[in-house]
Parts: sequence; C-alpha cells; structure tokens
Amino acid sequence: MKINLNRKDLEKFYHLLDIKEVNLEYSKMCLDFVNSNILTSYSDLRSLKNSFFNFLKINEKENKEFIDDYKIEFKKIIPNLVFNNPYYKNIKINPSTFQNLSFSNATYKQYQPFIYDDICIDETDYKEIIKLGYFEQEITYPTLNENNTTWMSLIPHEILTMEKPINAVKGNVLVLGLGMGYFAYMISNKENVSSITIIENNLNLINFFNHHLLPQFKNKQKIKIEFADALTYLGKTNENFEYIFLDTYHNAFDGILHYLKIKQFENTHQNSTFLYWIENTLISLLRRIALDCFSFLIVKNFNNSKYQNLIFDKIFDKLLEIIKNLNIKTYNEIRDFLTNENLKRIAKFINI
Repeated sequence: MKINLNRKDLEKFYHLLDIKEVNLEYSKMCLDFVNSNILTSYSDLRSLKNSFFNFLKINEKENKEFIDDYKIEFKKIIPNLVFNNPYYKNIKINPSTFQNLSFSNATYKQYQPFIYDDICIDETDYKEIIKLGYFEQEITYPTLNENNTTWMSLIPHEILTMEKPINAVKGNVLVLGLGMGYFAYMISNKENVSSITIIENNLNLINFFNHHLLPQFKNKQKIKIEFADALTYLGKTNENFEYIFLDTYHNAFDGILHYLKIKQFENTHQNSTFLYWIENTLISLLRRIALDCFSFLIVKNFNNSKYQNLIFDKIFDKLLEIIKNLNIKTYNEIRDFLTNENLKRIAKFINI
C-alpha cells in the first residue's frame, strides 16, 4: 500500500519530517549538554546561555526564529521546590548501602543545567519543547542507586513529572514500581486515597524500604507492598483499582517497552484509569516511529534497520501494520493520527 498525497499535502508532510529530524538532533544535544555539565558551575545565567548556544553552534541573534520556535530558555528553579517538598522535609535518608543498593547525596552546582520537567509538545507541527532549568545556588538532594547507577533522585524533574498523577489519583491505587517510595508517600497523605498497593520485583529494595523508609510514613497503614512482576500481577489480579500508575523505568528509551506492555491492560481493566510517568516523552518516541512509517508508505525512503534496536524495529512493524489498515489520503489525516490522544489510543494495540 502506498499513500498518495497531492503536491501541497506532500510539502506539508516533508515539513513534518524536517521537524522530526530537528527534534531528534535538538533533544540529543540538550541531553549531551546536560550530561557534559554534571557538577559544572557557571558564574551567572548569561555564561550558562552562552555555553549552551556555543554547544549548539548557533547565534542568539541570527537563530532567533529557531530559539523562539523551540522556546529555548533556562528557567530559574526555586530551591524550595525541593526543600519544602513534604518527602524531603519528613523522610530522613541517611547515606547507606544494602547489597547492590545505596542511598547517597548528590549536588547541583550553581547554574548547572538540567531538564526539570517532561517535554511539551507543540501540536501544530509536533515540535518537542525541552524544559531546561538551573538553581542559582548549590543544592544537595538524595538519590537511590542500584549497582552504582542512579535509579531515582528527589530533583525537580522527579517532583514535577509526578505532580499531575499525584494530584489525579484517589480511592484504591495500584503503583507499579517502588523507587524511593516518593509517589506512594505523596499520595498516602491525600485524604481521598484510601489504599495503596505497590508492586515491586526487587526484593532488596522492598526490604530496605520496609526497614528504613516506610516506618517514617505518617499514613503507612494505607500501604501494602507485594514482591511481584507488574505484568504478571496485572494479568492475575481481580482487585478493582480506581487508578494505576506506572513508573518502572529510568527514561523513555528504557520505558517504551514497559509502557506498551502495560497499555494492553487498559483493554481488560476498563474500570481503572491508567497513568504513566513521562508519558509525553514516551508518546514522542511513538510519533517519531509513526512518521517513519508514513515516510515508508509515502516516499519509500525509510529502512527501519537504521534503528539498530530490536524493540524499535518491532514497534515500527506493528505501527506500519496499523497504518496500512487505515484509509489515509490527506495530510490532515496524518496529522490527526499523530496527536497525543490518538497515539495513546493506538498504543493499546501495539502488542509486542
């Protein structure tokens, strides 16, 4: 099957492909810049911005349109976002080690750049807006590490990306993934949350949490932890949960498979509302692959072997099969297919 667009629609589609490539390059460079500046301090905001623009190899005046389009700015984050957070104030985590797990403290230096929230999607043409921030002063925060790899930290990105699901949940809540227990702690303090079941497949983490952290929870009686695999548990449980929250991954690349597998259960747990950590970023990955599928069907110039990633190859094949069964004839129909809400719906049928 080939999608035949008229000349005007084809030009619009090529524009979407161009934006996808810019999204890929810009997001990679943002991550590279942040990672290359770990424990790097700057004297002021201007020094930070100059370093970033030099890294991007752009000029602030000459590339103003690009800077405006991608809303490139560094937001000053107030330290009280961390210091006044209830978990930070009430849960005391002493640096310690338990088998392959460790709790420690890490530091953001003055004007050190970081990504502070999930990406924002401009749905007019699907630009991916990266939220960059900094502190004006040095900030120390707790981290949970596994085999010397940071699993979770109490940083602006964790706090802000969990804010909406924390505000949303109520009643009987299922949490897939324990981490530092941050999400469970925050929702346990809500009067409209009656019970919390946490599914975790790391027994060492459960034991550490039960011994060191859970005793400090004011409403620990609401919390039950089960040592189980999330997929296996959802496949067997008959319990009715009003909300189910997934947070079993480090980042979107690590999480896309988890996301798609859990999305399948929306079809069988229709009385539950499913919520997912950093879902905008997960959906953006799906959109990039969907655009590659459309490129394959419209201009025949895409080979999914370029992913060099078996999971992405499988997602491409599944999405291609779905798109082939649709009677898409115009650019507007392609654009509608790529909306956040439609891709969330489509994700329920990408069975890998």
